[in-house]
Amino acid sequence: MARDEARTLDTLNIISLQAPNGNDLALVVGGDETVLAFQFGHHNPPYYVSRGDQSSTHPVMTCYVGLAHQTEFPRKYVIPFLKRA
Repeated sequence: MARDEARTLDTLNIISLQAPNGNDLALVVGGDETVLAFQFGHHNPPYYVSRGDQSSTHPVMTCYVGLAHQTEFPRKYVIPFLKRA
């Protein structure tokens, strides 16, 4: 599982779920926080991203697409994962 691999490597991973029409939902896994991002298959605006409680941009969340390509998200997009009971 991508989350477990990211936790083992102590690295946040971005996984992508793509619909047959090309729409893409990206999710940061491997930590207690995440970012959700949505992009239409045509790759034109509008783009959507989660909105956290903070309005600041720092510290950024550093994560890796496929555990390889670094990207950063401003803190204002970061949301907590819900804890299971």
